[in-house]
Amino acid sequence: MVAATIAAATLVSLPAPYSHVVARVDTPLKLVCKDQLYEGNNLDLRGAVDKKRQIYARTGDESFAAWKAVATDSGGIFVLRDSLMGQQDHPYRQNAPRALLLPPNWITAAALGATAGPVSFPVEDDAAWTAVKSAKDMFGGMPASDALFEFASKSLKTASADELARVRNARSSVREMAQIAAPLLAAVAKGREKVIEEGARLIVESDERYFGKELREKKIIPIFVENPRRVELEEGKGFEPLPDSVLAPELRTALIRGVYGARLKAGDLAIERYDIRDAKLRQRAIEVAKASLEGAGSTHHKLWLWVTGKLDDRGELKGEDASAYVENFRKELIASGIDMSRVRLLSKPALVPPKGKDRDAWLKEKLARFEKLALPLSTVFNCEQLHQLSR
Repeated sequence: MVAATIAAATLVSLPAPYSHVVARVDTPLKLVCKDQLYEGNNLDLRGAVDKKRQIYARTGDESFAAWKAVATDSGGIFVLRDSLMGQQDHPYRQNAPRALLLPPNWITAAALGATAGPVSFPVEDDAAWTAVKSAKDMFGGMPASDALFEFASKSLKTASADELARVRNARSSVREMAQIAAPLLAAVAKGREKVIEEGARLIVESDERYFGKELREKKIIPIFVENPRRVELEEGKGFEPLPDSVLAPELRTALIRGVYGARLKAGDLAIERYDIRDAKLRQRAIEVAKASLEGAGSTHHKLWLWVTGKLDDRGELKGEDASAYVENFRKELIASGIDMSRVRLLSKPALVPPKGKDRDAWLKEKLARFEKLALPLSTVFNCEQLHQLSR
C-alpha cells in the first residue's frame, strides 16, 4: 500500500505567489510540490484504522516511508513531535513504532530529582504486568500515561481478541520508554545541567533515528508546543511534569536553552503558539526565542515561531490569524536584539477559504497580503489543490 502510494506521486513546481503557501500533506499522496513548505498530520500518515482492533494500518517504518515521500523534495515539512502521544507513531495503536520520543516533561522530572523510570517486563509476562496497580507505579518518577497503563496492565487472558494487539503494543512501548529513560536517570546524580544535556541528546537522537540525520536536518521541522493549553498539558505536552506544575523561571529557561537549543542546532525547529495581541505572550515568545538561539549557538538553522491573533474561546486552533500584528511583533523582536535572519514567523490558524464563487478572489487577496508581509500563507489546501488553482 505504501509503496504504491509513493510510486503514484508526481513532482510539480508551483509559481509565485503559490510557492509561498504552506501545503497540507494529502493522503493518499498524488502530487508533491517541489520546494514547498508543508504541514503534516500524524494521524493521516499512520494510514487507515482497523475499526475493530483500533490499530492503524501502517507500521512505524511504513509511516516513515510516507513522510519521506513528501519531505525529500519539499522545502521543509512541519511535524508534530513533542510528547508521548504527540509524535509520528502511536505507542499502542500502531504496530512496531520506529523510534519513540523522550517527552520533554520527563527531562523536567529528572531535573527535579526523579530517579525511577518505567517498569520493564517481558511482553508475555502477564503476571508481572497485571500486578502493576497504578499508572504511577508503572512509570515510576516519570510523568505517567493513564492510557498506556490501562492497556499494558490488562491481562492477555481476559483481553478481547480485538484488544490483544493494543495490550502487546502498550507493553512493548513501556519497555522501550524504560530503555530510553535509563541514561537520563543515570545523569541525575551528576546534577541538573547534565540531566538537561542528556535529555536533549536523547531527543535529538530519536529525531535522527526516525527520519535519518540528513532528512531531519534539511527537511524536517519538528514542532514543540511550548505554550500548551490545559487540555494539552493533560496530554503531556510542554515541560510541566503535571498539568498544575509551576516551574521556577530559571529551570524553564535552562530547559529551553538546553533542549530547544540542541534540537535547533540539529535542524530547523518550530515552537507554538503565541497570541501576539497580548504583550505578555509576545514577551514570552521573545524570551523563548532568545534562550533557544543561545542554546543552539552559531547555526544557520531557522527558528519558527507560530503566532496567532484571538483564538476560539474553547481553546481550539481556530479564530483570528496573526497577520494584523506581525509587523509590530517583528519590531519588538528586533528591539530585543534577536537576529531576524535566524527567526521565521508562521501565522496560524490555517486560513479556510469561503465556498463557491468567492474563493478565487479571497485567495488572491490573501496571497497578496501575506506576500507583502513576507509571511508564508498557511491554508487547508493540499499540493494537488494548489496546483489546480495556480494554473
